[in-house]
Amino acid sequence: MTEGVAKRTEAFKQRLVETEPVHVNALIPIAASAWRRTLSAPDQQGIRDLYASLRASGLEHDPAIRLTIARILTSPNFLYKLEHQEAGSDATPVSSIELATRLSYFLWSSMPDESLLDAARDNSLLQDE
Repeated sequence: MTEGVAKRTEAFKQRLVETEPVHVNALIPIAASAWRRTLSAPDQQGIRDLYASLRASGLEHDPAIRLTIARILTSPNFLYKLEHQEAGSDATPVSSIELATRLSYFLWSSMPDESLLDAARDNSLLQDE
C-alpha cells in the first residue's frame, strides 16, 4: 500500500515540475492585460528571465512565480498609463492601443475590454468612420 502511495506522490511531484513552464507562460497574457498593451519579445523574455533568475537564486517555484507576478504588478507599465513619445517638442500621435486605453479610462475608468482591444489591434479604432 505504501509503495502505491509513494509512486503516486512521486508522479505528482514530477507533474508539478513539468507544469512549471506552463505557469511561467501563463504570466505573459497576464502581463499584457495588466500593462494594457501587446508585449514585445524582449518584454516577454524579461518576465521569463526574472523567473529563471529567481529560481537560480534558490527559490522554489511558488515563491518565484509570486515574486514575478508582484514585479508585473509593481511595474510602471501597470501603475501608470505610459505612452510612447517621439524625441523633440512636436506633438506625437498616439497609437491605437494608447487611444483604446485613453478611451476606456475616460468612459469606464477601467482598462480596455476585449472588443476595444480588438478594434485597436486591427487599427479600425483609428479610422474616422
